Amino acid sequence: MARLKRGGFVAAVSGKRRGKGSSREQSPYAEMCAGIKLVVAESIERIYRENCQNLGVLTTTDFSILDKVRRGEVIPLSTFTAARARSRAASSSTAGCSTTHGAAEGEVVLHPPKTPKRPMTLGEKILARCWVVDPAKGKIGVPAVKPGDEGFVLTDIRFSHEYVTPMAAIFFEQLVGKDAKVNDPGSILMFRDHLTFLPEAMTPERVKEGLLDVALQLEKKQREFATAQGSSSTGSCGSAIMAPKRSATRRSWSRTHCPDR
Repeated sequence: MARLKRGGFVAAVSGKRRGKGSSREQSPYAEMCAGIKLVVAESIERIYRENCQNLGVLTTTDFSILDKVRRGEVIPLSTFTAARARSRAASSSTAGCSTTHGAAEGEVVLHPPKTPKRPMTLGEKILARCWVVDPAKGKIGVPAVKPGDEGFVLTDIRFSHEYVTPMAAIFFEQLVGKDAKVNDPGSILMFRDHLTFLPEAMTPERVKEGLLDVALQLEKKQREFATAQGSSSTGSCGSAIMAPKRSATRRSWSRTHCPDR
């Protein structure tokens, strides 16, 4: 990343499926820190693209943009947002959620699926039972769901590992507050995962470069964040946020999608 930053590059160019894999959160963040402001690719994975959008890194599949960048032309922001706005509106309609003129800024109005009663798998029954209909009134559950339905469901357990917690913790502290507390801490588990065996797997050359010390800072940041949130450490295997049994009214809700069988 340091070499990329020293090179003064502002755009990254790729082929198909830019941003695939399990580290789609870290990639745009690292690229942004290295000075990358634009990603151009034949196709871009949704989660990676959304993370770029959240961070302010522009993305496009239009390679003609590169000629404009080389010429130093001013490119309107609408060039990158117009098509996405249309797509987002269609996606929100399909997902059963939208914003309305009568709603406060940032408020989401849910439109649960109208799937009639039907034979369901065990997984579908669980999703139907936990489907969020009206969070303000605590209304949960729908008669049935089917493949293709999208919306939000209550979750009993949320988790994070050392490869994503540090970045999320930094954003949380910067944007929510250094002393702010997470919602429903009793449902959050933090643990080591991706880098558990890194000391055994990393080559001596990389260790000498100091990369192991840098990587181990991820687990340290996660442990510090968990402690600040009132956690108890479980040793080298990770840390878990512990709290008194939560109230049912504070349970967390997450977006879900019923996959095709």
